[in-house]
Amino acid sequence: AYADSNTMGAPAGGEGSGAVSGFVATDVHYDLVSGNPSVVEGVSFSLDVQPPAGSTLEVSLDGGGTWSPCTASAADVDCSTPATPLSGVGELKVVAAQ
Repeated sequence: AYADSNTMGAPAGGEGSGAVSGFVATDVHYDLVSGNPSVVEGVSFSLDVQPPAGSTLEVSLDGGGTWSPCTASAADVDCSTPATPLSGVGELKVVAAQ
């Protein structure tokens, strides 16, 4: 008989507001268009832990309606978003998937 096993670390995930399991994002910075500070063109933040290698990171400025890709350098994350007027920026959502 053959047996196979996989060992997986504790997953980080969650959704909601307030205290949520998963990653903790801090130092959130909205990148504004040079010469037009009423338009956001990206967001950067730090995570409390480095995402696992090969993770896909995405961010939404409108509560999940539109998603943009992010890149991570250790636990520091940078995301380029479509130019969005500040009036169109709502709930910030971050997704990290492996």
